[in-house]
Amino acid sequence: MLVRVRNYPATNPWLNDIVDFDRNIQNVFGDMFETFPVSRTRHYPRFDLAEYENESVIIAEMPGVRKDDLKISIENGYLTISGERKPYDMPEGSNWIRNEIRTGKFTRSIELPHAIEADKISAEMKDGILRIELPKAETIKPREIRIK
Repeated sequence: MLVRVRNYPATNPWLNDIVDFDRNIQNVFGDMFETFPVSRTRHYPRFDLAEYENESVIIAEMPGVRKDDLKISIENGYLTISGERKPYDMPEGSNWIRNEIRTGKFTRSIELPHAIEADKISAEMKDGILRIELPKAETIKPREIRIK
């Protein structure tokens, strides 16, 4: 049985055909490029980076990843998050109808926006969300200079 899932509201039939055409092209060429590891890991994990007065914070989506399977490192001004999302077991004799959840090893690096206090970095994982706090180095914090 073929099941078609639409993730967009019903609109004019011609627009649905254009969206379906685009998805079909992505399916054909997307599958072709899946064999290259760069395309598999390029945008995973997704993250946000925010800067505050005294620190920057990275929030990364890590659904299905255990904290024991993660490694966070800092080198040459880059923070690197690497790890593995392990595949889950399927009962024997089962067949995929749709398989979009990526599993396997990943690595993602980001250039740090400022100098940091490396010994004060903290990381916490809760409900599939990784939060990394990057305290700014004292030398770059804003300060008021008194005139003599």
